[in-house]
Amino acid sequence: MKIYTEIENKLKNIADRVIETVNTNEVFEPTIGKPWVRVTLMPGRSSTMSLGYDHMVEYQGLYRIDVFIDKSISMDVGNRIVDDLIVEYKAHPLTDPEDFSTFDDDVRMLIGDVWRETARFEKVWVNIPVYVSWKTHIRHNQ
Repeated sequence: MKIYTEIENKLKNIADRVIETVNTNEVFEPTIGKPWVRVTLMPGRSSTMSLGYDHMVEYQGLYRIDVFIDKSISMDVGNRIVDDLIVEYKAHPLTDPEDFSTFDDDVRMLIGDVWRETARFEKVWVNIPVYVSWKTHIRHNQ
C-alpha cells in the first residue's frame, strides 16, 4: 500500500534516536534501556467522492506510533522522540495535490492532524502513543 510506504519513509527520518522499529504482531524482544517504536496502520472508512468512469474514492485512517522508553530513562528522551515525530508528520501533502502523474494509479495523499496521548506506564516501559491521520484520494478508471 503506497500510503503505508510514504508514511513509513518519514519515520526513517528520525530513526537515529530510535534504535528499533517494529510492526504490530511482529515478534520482537526489546533491549532494556533503549527506546523503540511499534507502528500500526489503522485503515478507516472510505467514501466515494464522485461517480462515473473516472470516479474518486477517499480512504482515511490513522498511523499509530507507540514510542517506548525504559522507565529508568528520563521522560525527556521519550518527549524528544515524540516532538520529532510531530514535526516530521506535520500536516502536508505527501504528493502534489494537482499532479496526478505523481503515481501511476492516480493517487493523492495527505497527512492531516498529528497528536500524542498521555504516557502509559507499563511494567518496564513507558508508552507514549502518537497518532497521524492520513487520507488518500484514488482515481478509479473502471
